[in-house]
Amino acid sequence: MFPGFRRAGLVGGVQIGRDSEENIMAEVKRMTQTQLVKELAGALGVNNKVAKQFVESYAAVAVRETKKNGVFVIPGIGRLVRWSARLASGGIRPPGKRSRSPRRKL
Repeated sequence: MFPGFRRAGLVGGVQIGRDSEENIMAEVKRMTQTQLVKELAGALGVNNKVAKQFVESYAAVAVRETKKNGVFVIPGIGRLVRWSARLASGGIRPPGKRSRSPRRKL
């Protein structure tokens, strides 16, 4: 941990270490799949069924390519990246011993 910084979290039921901007962002509702489908259908002039098929097939391609290549670029938006995370291991380890659990792909 860097000097002068503290971890974000709850202390005595009060949230500390968070920017007020992050707290505001937490209150904003995210767009649902149905709302996205209706927005696309209206913008493209197609019905909701066609727009939903597009969203589902685009998501399937993105997941498939991310699993295969490790990265998928969404033009104009960003990229999806696969990364590996160490699995949490249960039990108590002696001091100085590292966990040897396998990594999982996320």
